[in-house]
Amino acid sequence: MPNKFMNFFYNADDDVLYFIKRYEQNEFDIMFNLLNMPFSSDDVKKAIQQLQYNKSCGPDLYINEIFIHGKDVLIPYVLSHFNKSFDIGYFPESWSEGYVIPLNKKGNINDVNNYRGSNGLVVLVNYLQQFSTTDYVNGPNCLTYM
Repeated sequence: MPNKFMNFFYNADDDVLYFIKRYEQNEFDIMFNLLNMPFSSDDVKKAIQQLQYNKSCGPDLYINEIFIHGKDVLIPYVLSHFNKSFDIGYFPESWSEGYVIPLNKKGNINDVNNYRGSNGLVVLVNYLQQFSTTDYVNGPNCLTYM
């Protein structure tokens, strides 16, 4: 038992030393610069391409079809809006709001076990949040630094 304890903390020390070495070599600057890149038109296009038809709206009251069919006109405005929010470090609380709606899966509508929750979120915010982490974290050369 004492060996396992010592090995755990010995390995933790190695991790800390490795972290410090990478920090001193400015490897984290590269990673954080990738994470701090502004959204691009392609990011917004990807988010819109993931939207599905015939889905209910969230608290913003925008249905997906508005973005799907209006993307050519809306992308510059959405892009500007999100990048400005990102630049000033402000994420409006309303972008985190959503509805949870009980939907009957099947069976007796009076049995609560036959329901599942469905959420309605602010449409594009959900997808752009995913892009701000996954695309840049998995971007070129980034995985070698993590």
